[in-house]
This record gives sequence, C-alpha cells and structure tokens, in this order.
Amino acid sequence: MEQVFNKPYPNMKCICTTMEEIEQIIKSLKMKNPYGYDETSIKILKISSPSVSTPLNYICNKILF
Repeated sequence: MEQVFNKPYPNMKCICTTMEEIEQIIKSLKMKNPYGYDETSIKILKISSPSVSTPLNYICNKILF
C-alpha cells in the first residue's frame, strides 16, 4: 500500500469553459426528470439557455480558477 500512496499525483491542467460549452450541456439534458433539485424545469432551462449561459460560465470559471 505504501508504494501506491507514495507516488506523486499527476499534474492537472484546467482550462476555462466557454458559453458554447455551457449551452451544449444544457441542450444535451434529457427531459426525463422534469425538475432538478431547485425545482426548475429543464424546459425552462433550455429556453433560457442564451440568458443563463453567461452567468453560469462566469461561475464555473471562478470556481476553477
């Protein structure tokens, strides 16, 4: 076990997300579960994707960096 835990971790490279990536993820959501944890329907999220993608992009990039 010591051999496994003594190895250094590989380097991770984080890159910024883009609004296009966020919009693609929103579009790829399935309508299977009509509501998320915050009870916002996926249909509303998909319709509001152009307006919501900019703030979500900002939040995601702030979390990563």
